[in-house]
Amino acid sequence: MFDRSSFSIWTVIKSCVGKDLTKFSIPVIWNEPLSFIQRLAEQFEYSDLLDQAANYHSEQTEERLHLITAFLISNMSANLERISKPFNPILGETYELQVKDGEDNVKFHYVAEQVSHHPPISVYYCKGKQWILTSTVQPKVKFHGTSVEAIPDGCWILKIKKSAPKGSNLTVETTNGTLKHSNSSGSFHSCNDESSTQEQVEQDSEYDVYTCYSPSLTVHNVIFGKLWCEFHGQIDIHDHTNGTRAVVQLKSAYSWFTTSKHDLYKFDGYMSKGTTKLSAFHGNYGHCYYRINDLNDYTTPHSRNNTSSKKCDIGGHNVLWMNNSSLTPSPCDVNLYKSSRLVWYRNLRMTQDELKDRSRYYYFTHFTYCLNQEIEESTTIKLPRTDSRFRQDVRQLELGNLELSSAEKHRLEEKQRQQHRNSRHMSSSDTSTVVIQSTVGWRPLWFDLVPNIYSSNKDEQMWKFNGNYFKRNFDKCPDLF
Repeated sequence: MFDRSSFSIWTVIKSCVGKDLTKFSIPVIWNEPLSFIQRLAEQFEYSDLLDQAANYHSEQTEERLHLITAFLISNMSANLERISKPFNPILGETYELQVKDGEDNVKFHYVAEQVSHHPPISVYYCKGKQWILTSTVQPKVKFHGTSVEAIPDGCWILKIKKSAPKGSNLTVETTNGTLKHSNSSGSFHSCNDESSTQEQVEQDSEYDVYTCYSPSLTVHNVIFGKLWCEFHGQIDIHDHTNGTRAVVQLKSAYSWFTTSKHDLYKFDGYMSKGTTKLSAFHGNYGHCYYRINDLNDYTTPHSRNNTSSKKCDIGGHNVLWMNNSSLTPSPCDVNLYKSSRLVWYRNLRMTQDELKDRSRYYYFTHFTYCLNQEIEESTTIKLPRTDSRFRQDVRQLELGNLELSSAEKHRLEEKQRQQHRNSRHMSSSDTSTVVIQSTVGWRPLWFDLVPNIYSSNKDEQMWKFNGNYFKRNFDKCPDLF
């Protein structure tokens, strides 16, 4: 990671107040060596939480929802130290990732595509053993004077098999135990072997369906002071099969007059069916998720009968602090209730030497390091030429060649502009229903635009994976890089 002390982000964004920053070119010095559709794959670092959720039957709604909500919280943990911007994906760019736990055990298979340029829309399909997660992300990034707000504006659709797999026997310890700690580790592979069978898109009748919309992220102190960021707002996770939902309230540490460390990265919430609350939870979304087994602890939080003198004591390098300057931060300051039980905590799995060097490597985790690994010569024929790993602007930045990366980024942007001059865009009045088609008939290859049957808005559409990617006929892939 390069020293940015002699570079001012203000010179770049001072003319962008109130505008969408996704439409502006940012100097490479402010980028990190990942494309945005690669960074989206980071959400699956703790995919074990979804595997655990699938080990419960459909009727075990609360247990499933706790693990699903913890997975959503874990998605946020990798973002809080990351103040660098990923590279904008090029229209038609793809990214594929397969993670294995052992030689033959596939943990999940991820495929993403950039389906629109203006507005930028990224979509992905990720399949585990018993679950499928798809998402559409249409990011809007706006500068508000002293802060930058990133609004993902996209739908998240999770499908989990209704019946737990045979032999699963996951239980929750409710005294002094915890749910199984989740961390995703395994070997990374770019794609399936040639001999693999094609993956199939299953019918919805086999699955319970959960949906939500991602929260907004704000980066503070973009002009003066130390950069820091936080998520904010409310997240509603809807269980379309059983009629339950989880409501997550993300607390903000920032106001016009003060910044409170006490609320930094904190969240709490509950699960309900109709007007009846079923369960509750709380924690620090940069660090931990606790289930509250006694609902009275959530509804009457200041009662002496339910409060505990304990704080979350996992501590160590897993915890984030806004203004901390030491190598090992203080322990987490989440106040625990007597019935608080740990479900998930962030585990960087790094040595002290690796922790010391994290700032030099964009604060990547081990999982993130692997996302842009070099493609071996013997495997290049298995990936489309549109895969993000073939982007030389990203690769050169990863290798520390700032000038080469900047030159390559400029070349790709000019090439893309030339392609857009020769294309026409067809869109409805609602930008979420954009369909892009060039003069030669180009359309997204791996995702189709269909009605969003899970939305209360009948006019809303979503991008659905069509399964053609796994046929591995990449002859029609455009020449992007």
